[in-house]
Amino acid sequence: MGKDQKKYLTNLGFKVLNSLGKGKFGHVYKVFKKETMSILAAKVIRRYMYDNQEWEAGRIIEKLKDDPHVLKYFQKIESEKYIVILMESSNFGSLQDLIDMQIDLDISMIRSIFKQFLEILRTIHSVGIIHRDLKGANILFHSPPGSGQVYLKVIDFGTVVILKDTEAATLMSCRGSQKFMPPEMFKIHDLQYQQFLGDHKIDVWSAGIIMFNLISHQYPYQAAEQQNIDEFQYKKILVRPISIKNDDLWDLISNLLQFNPSERFSAEQALQHQFFKYDKSNFIQLSNFEKILDINLKSRIFSLHSLILTAANKENHELIIAGGLQSAVGYI
Repeated sequence: MGKDQKKYLTNLGFKVLNSLGKGKFGHVYKVFKKETMSILAAKVIRRYMYDNQEWEAGRIIEKLKDDPHVLKYFQKIESEKYIVILMESSNFGSLQDLIDMQIDLDISMIRSIFKQFLEILRTIHSVGIIHRDLKGANILFHSPPGSGQVYLKVIDFGTVVILKDTEAATLMSCRGSQKFMPPEMFKIHDLQYQQFLGDHKIDVWSAGIIMFNLISHQYPYQAAEQQNIDEFQYKKILVRPISIKNDDLWDLISNLLQFNPSERFSAEQALQHQFFKYDKSNFIQLSNFEKILDINLKSRIFSLHSLILTAANKENHELIIAGGLQSAVGYI
């Protein structure tokens, strides 16, 4: 299927640079468009698996053009076999990449990442969108050229629910990864065709699990295996790891991971928490982020050099230009 999708993108006039990830409903590629000299993300979905909710969600969110956390949706291309959604690409990987590095982040960086994450949730929830499949791989880091800042962006709206009433709960089916499912969803995950009454606090629970994992390098259960997740959900006991030393931070995470959704914080409530009152800024400086990831000028020059050699061998001179522009701010 991958070769067929790449051939389809090539026929559309794109140069496929690499695969960004594959999910249940689609495959995302980083592509280069010669006419616009731009690098984009192209999500390819088989037509019979396509749900227009993703495109609709993207169009709703895109109306918030002044929000730096909003992922830009550019175009939808349809054929008899595939649907392609063209989106903005990121240049600093995903939150999962940072989690996998198991870096002990300082409290200032934790606060900035946490605050941006919650601001994303507040934004999408304010326009009636529940993501339902939040995980580290679906949160990207992006530094707009020349900004000197790094912003979080949420992707993959393939399983969203769009509410008419932004404050109301609604019947919905179970979606997403079990590691990040809230109790109200988890209890029906193995029951086919069952629905439950849920709201935006589904995403808040997932955010709590992700941040718990980022900070402590572990999950609230012993290991991400079915038996351990089942036991955690059944016992409903959240244990504070020794690595989370800040009391305000732990109180915030605890309120995101309330087993009873009526007692769980909303994103708006979380942003008013004492943890964020010490430093109201949500900025992530590019220079500080590079130091954390140990990305130095030499490694970026090496990456660009490799790209130039590859492009030169294939006589893709336009790709050298586009790649050079983007490598100046991070990963290709």
